[in-house]
Amino acid sequence: MKFNKTLFVGLNASFSHTALALYSLVRMPLETEAVVREFTINENRDSVFRAIIEENADLVAFSCYIWNIDIVLTLARRIKAARPQTAILLGGPEVSYDAGQWIKRHAEIDLILSGEGEESLPLLFTGPEENVPGLWYREEGNVKVSDKPLDPVNLSSLPPVYRNFSFQDHKMYYYEASRGCPYRCSFCLSSNEPVRTVPMQQVKEELHALLKAKVMIVKFVDRTMNADPARFHEILRFISEEDNGITRFHMEIHPTALRDASIQQIQGLRKGLVQFEIGVQSTHEPTCQAIRRVGDTTRIGEVVARLRTAGNVHLHLDLIAGLPYEDMRAFASSFEHVMDMQPHMLQLGFLKLLRGSDLRKQAEQYGIRFPDDAPYEVVATKWMSPEDLFFLKDVESLVDHLYNTSCVQKTLLYFRYRTGSWWELFSALARFARENGYLQTSRKQTERYDLCLAFGRRIGSDETILQDLIRYDMLMQTWKWPASVPIRFDNWTAERFLSKEVQQVLAEIGRTDPKNGLRKTQGQHFQYDIHAYFGDGTPCKREHRLLFLYKEETSVHRIGKGMEWNI
Repeated sequence: MKFNKTLFVGLNASFSHTALALYSLVRMPLETEAVVREFTINENRDSVFRAIIEENADLVAFSCYIWNIDIVLTLARRIKAARPQTAILLGGPEVSYDAGQWIKRHAEIDLILSGEGEESLPLLFTGPEENVPGLWYREEGNVKVSDKPLDPVNLSSLPPVYRNFSFQDHKMYYYEASRGCPYRCSFCLSSNEPVRTVPMQQVKEELHALLKAKVMIVKFVDRTMNADPARFHEILRFISEEDNGITRFHMEIHPTALRDASIQQIQGLRKGLVQFEIGVQSTHEPTCQAIRRVGDTTRIGEVVARLRTAGNVHLHLDLIAGLPYEDMRAFASSFEHVMDMQPHMLQLGFLKLLRGSDLRKQAEQYGIRFPDDAPYEVVATKWMSPEDLFFLKDVESLVDHLYNTSCVQKTLLYFRYRTGSWWELFSALARFARENGYLQTSRKQTERYDLCLAFGRRIGSDETILQDLIRYDMLMQTWKWPASVPIRFDNWTAERFLSKEVQQVLAEIGRTDPKNGLRKTQGQHFQYDIHAYFGDGTPCKREHRLLFLYKEETSVHRIGKGMEWNI
């Protein structure tokens, strides 16, 4: 087919994201003028539509996912109305598995390229449609599909995405060192793909380009980075040796496959160089068996503990609500198991029955109910009612805004002891927040402290302890005291800051300039020691003064006796 100009459109979930799939495709030898335009799903649709039309392309190709398919279809209809001669091509995971249904239901779609497109897309511009593997098309009013076999792409044959690439500031760049997964989790699309890898030399070349550009975050899209321990070791070694002190790498790993040698290697990395995402999903054995999730909860806990103790790696653990055989009691147990591992972030997600996934095909068997529009999120199961899932939505919101932000770390730990468990804490918080309207607010940081203050009083916390905890947590986040929060705050005079004891602390940490030494500094008097607890979780009664110093990270120093203590 002849298309002089092709516009590849990416509709990303966020401004910081990038459309890796499109950049992979335009690196192929395409006999068309290929242009990539990226937008976000939050942008004004009229503006996006106008930008597409002004490109005056013969073919507009959209990359389709569960988060953007509705907008894609809206734009496709507008394009067809404005420029009937412009062809519309859809590709991506959202349209690959039911391509025939999509093209039959939507007259605005001319072409759908299912599956991996790097090897089949170039054929679209050189020959008849029937020779393009995975292509659905229209011919004389009829929908047809190519009978050419659609084989897995050989990643060794693909040109580098990030060679001579124009990087932008404040963007997260995705990178794919392998495709497919050795595990067979029934909710995941990658479980049906064979594992293939990009040659290591090419991986190093592209990682070098990303590091040279000093991009902030590189997110590997590989489903299990440590599936091949030797490759994992070599990639970690390379990014450590080439470390620019700025770039952070996000990787998804399987903890039970993480070897001792890898853990030791990780423990030696620069703090912040890597962050790991670990998909626990559930610790309920019948659930894990049903979704074919391989893992030993005890082993996962041991690995996470070793990585957590090292203190140099951010740990992001995942749970999924709405899985087979997991009722509220079983989910509470999974929640408690994972929270006891002390992740830096817990992502509480809700099951999405993705097109092409095995679990979607088994949904009726398991009594999983979900709508037939993206993102196909579970609304009820045999084991969870809609009300149960609504409640978990409230829990998820509070975990995200209180725990994951680290804005009330010490306060939450105290509440956890007061309520008996992490699940009891967040259950009680969810009920209290819903009853008192906190879940309907704008979630300003000050409102989080208001919520904790009110909740702490509801559960009978000691007022002085509560005030000390929240005041400490607030000062760990900001040196500017928010006047709207009703917490006691010591206004230190300049004379107190210039006292001999304070100046001794500043001298020990290298702040010797009298003018700049106290810039962004706070001093406070506490009646309870926030870092010393009795067995019941109550802080020790011990009056002391703390100096909070703000630079890249907040540091806290004890003034006077015991000055050697700091965090």
